[in-house]
Amino acid sequence: MLKRNIKNTKKLRRGSAGNEKIKKRKKKEAADMAANGHKEKLITFMVKAFINIVAGCYIMMTKAAMSIFSCFFPPGDDSGASFMVAQPSEPCWVDDGLQYALSLPAIIVIIAYSFGYPLSLYSLYKKNKHIIMRDQVLRASGKGHTIKTNKDIHFRKRYGILYGYFKPTHYWWVLMFIGRKFFVCTFAVGLRNYPTFQLSAMLMVMFCCLLIQVRQRPFLDTKERAELLIDLNQKKLNYANSLVANMTVFAKAHHQDIINHEPERMRKLRKRIAGYENIIKGFRLELLNHDGYWWNLNTLEETLSTGAVILMLSGITFTTEFVANSPNVRASIAMFMVTLLVGLIIYYGMTFKHEFQNVKKVNAKLARVEWRKVKIWKIQNLKENRAHNNQKVMPKGLHVKHLAAMEAKKHAHLQDMIAKSEFDGKAGNNAIHLHAAISEEDKKKKIVMVK
Repeated sequence: MLKRNIKNTKKLRRGSAGNEKIKKRKKKEAADMAANGHKEKLITFMVKAFINIVAGCYIMMTKAAMSIFSCFFPPGDDSGASFMVAQPSEPCWVDDGLQYALSLPAIIVIIAYSFGYPLSLYSLYKKNKHIIMRDQVLRASGKGHTIKTNKDIHFRKRYGILYGYFKPTHYWWVLMFIGRKFFVCTFAVGLRNYPTFQLSAMLMVMFCCLLIQVRQRPFLDTKERAELLIDLNQKKLNYANSLVANMTVFAKAHHQDIINHEPERMRKLRKRIAGYENIIKGFRLELLNHDGYWWNLNTLEETLSTGAVILMLSGITFTTEFVANSPNVRASIAMFMVTLLVGLIIYYGMTFKHEFQNVKKVNAKLARVEWRKVKIWKIQNLKENRAHNNQKVMPKGLHVKHLAAMEAKKHAHLQDMIAKSEFDGKAGNNAIHLHAAISEEDKKKKIVMVK
């Protein structure tokens, strides 16, 4: 007996020591997770800030680097000497001049920044193509905001600005914008001495970009999101229907009665098909009731590009002889250009306000979902609520029927026991004691009335 007690005490000590080790390990894991969380947040912030700075300074840095090689000839000067556009007092292509001193840094900026930035983005897109497409499908479904539902949540937070606004098939469309900026900067700086040819070259770039934009419509807005999800669910629906058809053919070939005895797998497939059909109907209703044509991001891009093309075309008309000799026509064209420019700015501001309101609604909805999760956790896990949750809850009016049913079952059980055993004093006493014990357990149970 003494040895047994000693063994039990040793086991208890080992158990308490093991529990302490487990607690220490859990605390260490929690501390490591918190440190990793802070580290991930810091890395995400730095990556996003770097991307925003590089993208915002692209035009300025490219123009500044290219302007080193841009020269102009002063009007009325027959000497043939040219001067730098960036520094008009400095002559071009003179030994030991400012242009020669700045040529090497300008070339480095053009190669490392103007060409290096889009090439690095291309390598990023190519390396993480499947991650981006998977994340865009989740984004279109309104999911993937937590690590549980999206294992690529950190990638989304860091690089989501580079692909989050586009369809999964057009995740690389930022490269189109960078190419347009590069060519516009090149023509604006390199053809400064020839304004008509400069506007014509820029008009060609903008018109080609407009044609590609109208053809592709790459932005992922409400309409495109609904169309994408309809296509995905339609593919799943077709696959499920093909499975059901193949199972039906197999059952008929093996003389199985699937009409009266349908397999469980086929029943689940039919439920899944019904779910896909309901989802498709819901998204088609969303297509009918979406915000409209003018609030679409693709429409915004097309409208602004069209306005830019018209403004450049209007600028070219000022060099024609008819407009140069007609002050009224020139004033009318100028008023039209100003009105168009103001209209484009107002339209852009209204669209920005509309998108801001939509994002605010989505964030409020997500916040309500998170608060609902917190309330559920509070109801289920707080100490003052656990005792209440452990009590048995019965709807109002059913507790009497429940008690009567339980009593009937107990009496029937007792009768069966008495009938099976030999009816003597001992068995009867056992039955009486069993009945008393069950009654005592009934008294201890708590039944809460739901009002």
